[in-house]
Amino acid sequence: MVGSTGSHQIRTVTPTTFKPYPDTIPLSPINLIKGEANLKRIGLTLVKVCPVSKIKQGELLAFQVQGVDIVLTLLGGRIVAFQRWCTHEEGDLSMGMLEGGVIECPEHGAKFDLTLNGRNVLGPDEEEAGSVPDIRVFKTEVKDGNVYVEL
Repeated sequence: MVGSTGSHQIRTVTPTTFKPYPDTIPLSPINLIKGEANLKRIGLTLVKVCPVSKIKQGELLAFQVQGVDIVLTLLGGRIVAFQRWCTHEEGDLSMGMLEGGVIECPEHGAKFDLTLNGRNVLGPDEEEAGSVPDIRVFKTEVKDGNVYVEL
C-alpha cells in the first residue's frame, strides 16, 4: 500500500512469510546430523546442565541437553560450553586434547580456539586455519550452584 503525505511517500509492507522460531543460530549439515536442529525448535533459553562442582580445570565432560550434544570445561576459572562434534568429519571433541584454550579434534587434528568463540585455527591434517567451519561456543551461566547453557 502506498500513500502520500506531501512530498513523502508512505509504504506499508505486509509480511509474506511467517517464521515461528528465531533464525539466529547457524546450522551446518554436521550439526543437523548430531541433533543441533533442535536449536531451531528450542530457541534461545537457559537450560540446566549439571552442578558446577562436576566441572574441573581442563577436563572435558560431554552432555546431551535437549537433544544437543555439548562439552563443558573450565578454562581459567570460566566455564566454557561448546559443540561436541567436529565440523570436519564429526570427530568427538570431548575426546580431544585441550591446551591453552584450544581444543584439538582427535580424528584429524583440526584445532578450534575456545577463547575466540570456537574459531578454526588449524585445519585437519595441518591445513590452513579456516579450512573447516568454526565450532559453536554456547553462553554459560552459574546459578544456585548449577551450570546453565543458553540453547
